[in-house]
Amino acid sequence: MRCALTTLALFLCALTALSCGPDRDLAGKYHASDPRGGQKKLLLELKEDGKGSWKMDHEDFAFTWEDRGGEIWLHSKSGGVIAGTARDDRSIQIDLPDVGSFRFEKVQP
Repeated sequence: MRCALTTLALFLCALTALSCGPDRDLAGKYHASDPRGGQKKLLLELKEDGKGSWKMDHEDFAFTWEDRGGEIWLHSKSGGVIAGTARDDRSIQIDLPDVGSFRFEKVQP
């Protein structure tokens, strides 16, 4: 009986370890083109400490961020949340209603 419990415990530990998957390193600098056209480059920076900024049209928006599995959440100071998708190709897709779709590509770790 004790051997069966030990085997079960080891199996559950292995299953838990396999289901967690590798941590993604999302921190870094990302660039995207303005979806409205033009040559403007947008900068998204995610810092290791969970803070970040989005620079667009001479404005800098500060936020905190978190990795929520397949999503990345950007929390504004006013309490709003912008959800994006962290993709396997090291890019982040963010769709904003009435603004456009942004595909930020990682340019610097």
